[in-house]
Parts: sequence; structure tokens; C-alpha cells
Amino acid sequence: MEQIAVVKLKAVEATPENFKEFGQVIEASPDTKEFGPHDAQLDLSQGTPRLYIMNLQDQPLKFSRITHHSKVTQCLGSIGGDVWYLGVAKRSVVDPNVEDKSQNV
Repeated sequence: MEQIAVVKLKAVEATPENFKEFGQVIEASPDTKEFGPHDAQLDLSQGTPRLYIMNLQDQPLKFSRITHHSKVTQCLGSIGGDVWYLGVAKRSVVDPNVEDKSQNV
């Protein structure tokens, strides 16, 4: 049986520069601001996006799986404007046609 290791991670604030490899960081902007590169650059060409609101109250700050989204844009945020955490990993799936699956990390 494979041994599971617990690894403590350091939280780092996501900025457009340090998050670029994983996606785009956007922030709230005035409603009067015109569309531009500061807005989310969504790729909706690979299928129907899923929009839902997760209720994550009282969840521990740990995870054992991460989902690979090879063909879809995923948008995450905090509705209440509270601090929230996101785990990301460098791209490791070679075949973009491989079905998205959660993997133990």
C-alpha cells in the first residue's frame, strides 16, 4: 500500500505575475470601465461551462486531490469578498484528450 505524505504548504497571495502559469487573476473594477485585458479572458470553445455556487463553510484548510481541467475555463472567487485559498499544480498531463479526473496528490 502506498504511503500518504502530509506536506505543509505556504500560502502566497496570487498576483497576475506569479499566477500567470496557472491562469489569470482579476479583481473587481468599476462598472463603468470598458472591456479590456484586465477582464477575464474566457475560452468557451471546448464545451458548456458549469456555473454553480459552492458552500464551503467549516471546511478544513487541506486537500488530498486536485482536478485537472484540460478543456474548460474554470472561474473561482469568494462571493462575500472574504479571504479564500486555492491549491494549484503545474500542468502535468501530456495528452490534452485525456479525460479530466481527480488525482490524489
